[in-house]
Amino acid sequence: MPKIRRYIAALTAALLLCGCSNNDTSSVPKSVSSSETTSATSENSSEITSSEPDRNTAPEGGSAPADPGVTDSSSANSGGVDLVSGGYSDNNNIFDLNGKYCDISELPFSVNTYAPELESENFQCINVCNGKLILIHYQPTEDILQVNQSSWELFTYDLKSGELTEIYSSNEWKMTAPNSTNMQYYSGNNALMYADDTYVLTISTDEYGAEEYTVINHTTGKTVLKLPKTSENGNTTYFANYFVTIVYDALYFDGTYYVSDYNMEIPVIFKANLHTGEIELFRTGACYPFYGVANVCFKIVLDYNQYYIDDNYANLRGDIFQTSDPVNSTHTSIIDTYYPIVSQSLSDDILGSREKLSWIDKNNISHEIGTTGFNYYVVDKHITKDGIFLFNLCRDNNQSRQLIGCYDENSGINYAALVEKNSNERVFTENAAIYLVNSSTLETTVLSPYKDDRTRTSSDM
Repeated sequence: MPKIRRYIAALTAALLLCGCSNNDTSSVPKSVSSSETTSATSENSSEITSSEPDRNTAPEGGSAPADPGVTDSSSANSGGVDLVSGGYSDNNNIFDLNGKYCDISELPFSVNTYAPELESENFQCINVCNGKLILIHYQPTEDILQVNQSSWELFTYDLKSGELTEIYSSNEWKMTAPNSTNMQYYSGNNALMYADDTYVLTISTDEYGAEEYTVINHTTGKTVLKLPKTSENGNTTYFANYFVTIVYDALYFDGTYYVSDYNMEIPVIFKANLHTGEIELFRTGACYPFYGVANVCFKIVLDYNQYYIDDNYANLRGDIFQTSDPVNSTHTSIIDTYYPIVSQSLSDDILGSREKLSWIDKNNISHEIGTTGFNYYVVDKHITKDGIFLFNLCRDNNQSRQLIGCYDENSGINYAALVEKNSNERVFTENAAIYLVNSSTLETTVLSPYKDDRTRTSSDM
């Protein structure tokens, strides 16, 4: 009998290690009552739901240390999202995966959900960096003449420790539309352009309407850069389109340079070293720097008469992307993704249209992910350095599904789960993690490798 028990235990362990192998079982996880969820709240005021296997297993005869606030996602509402009901075969009608479907708890990467205990109605998440939410806290003014303005402060919220830290404050601001996922632009007397877990970039306007740009290292409290809108010689304009991104302590921002001999103003990108304050001309004939493939991407302007028409882009590695290719019916996504993602449009006169998805690795090798069901289309395409991907699948203008998965480099197989999409979620991406933040509650689901290293380094290039 002991031998049989040991055999059963070994067989069970082997099956668990196989993950994502049972494509005929239901993808619906067990549910947890609200009282059970409340009791799982940790001492640091964060509720954490993890799909990561227990790495603190004690040696035989001992006991593993408890991890407060962590619950097993195999018995909880995994990753803060609900799996689509029905068998895995039904999933293929929505997205025909070139790989294996499984429960989200079986995915070979970490899926953690954190529920900050904050008054979420007073906070707005504008960025997520290295496991920290970048939050604006504001109070509306009672002055009817300034109905769109308020006092505001910036905070970081550490998802693991639950620590809330004020990093910057200002007198008043007026919010306008953001121009990229990882950047918000605000206009006002002292307004925010960009913020991450180290730097804040603000724009101020004096009584004569002159603009000045200031970069502050909020970890040291020091001002590391100050720039006027126009250079001293008047030939250079900084922040022409208000597109900026900061990587490796370097600020990339756009501007224009006036060439008097040709009476022409050309778009340029500048690079500022935030350690020394030194500014250099990074590239001419380019604009709109943003976070994307190889950390910084930008638009190439081939014809200055077609400034807003050309769709050619480049990055720090020197890759050139034509994001739209009508001849091959393809579109290449390079924003908020570590690798370029190619979407090819397929059509059938009777059944309708489909999209075939693949991504290109650093060796220029294409990896197919799969094809949507008929009349589904894909938005918000993201993939990390470790091959973790997330796509929103839409049909009839409803973003009702998310495909969450990864490419296993060892086996060459895609593993994925199909989940319900929360309409209030925003997606933020960095090299090693994807963050799904509920705008109303600030509940955050993190898709990341099992290792807890989300810091961008030069080796990520």
